[in-house]
Amino acid sequence: MGGAMNKWERYWQLSGVEERFNASSAGIRALASAWLLASLGAIGFLLGAGEQYGGTLSIGLLLVTIATLGCIGITTLLVMDEVVFRRLLNAVFLVGIRMEHADPELPPIRCLMIKLQEGLGTHRWEKLFYIAPLLFYSFFSAVVIISAVGFSVNDTLIGFNARTLSIALLCLQLIVLAWVFWRMPTAFPSDGPTYFDDPDLEQMFSDKSFEQVIARYRPSENAEPASYKK
Repeated sequence: MGGAMNKWERYWQLSGVEERFNASSAGIRALASAWLLASLGAIGFLLGAGEQYGGTLSIGLLLVTIATLGCIGITTLLVMDEVVFRRLLNAVFLVGIRMEHADPELPPIRCLMIKLQEGLGTHRWEKLFYIAPLLFYSFFSAVVIISAVGFSVNDTLIGFNARTLSIALLCLQLIVLAWVFWRMPTAFPSDGPTYFDDPDLEQMFSDKSFEQVIARYRPSENAEPASYKK
């Protein structure tokens, strides 16, 4: 009885660890929201100032600079969320899946969750929360530069025309955006099941249906509960 209790305690303690990492990830997204609102507020203030703005730098350069800082800030928070906290969360999640797969007495909560997400997790959709602002910053900067809003031929900074500097900042934004789309590591490893050297677990990730997963935990009288094999 004590051994069974220890097994269940270990299993449910994983949920507590997952909850803490998930809360940390949610906190990062809250910071990203605040960063986005702050940058939009600054952009709105400059656009509203118009001719009343009396600063030495052109409004156009300031707008693109704010958009660039917003882009860098959102990307930094994206890396902290996806590469740090989400990977820690998924590591615990994979251990829970292995426990459920190895012991038919444990409820197949995580196994069914991963089947719902087709073995890829939810990070594909969560990244949209960060990618949408990045697209906005780049689009807004391009509109400002093309329309020449707030620029003057005589505006210079450290010897460069303000519009030329704005174009360089836009290029930096596009480089960051391209890295996020094509080079940023995914939070959920596609080869996660292979870490346990369990072919049956790998097969469950690849081609097993909900019915086959559930059948393992509620087997019929003639079924073999410890195997997915047909």
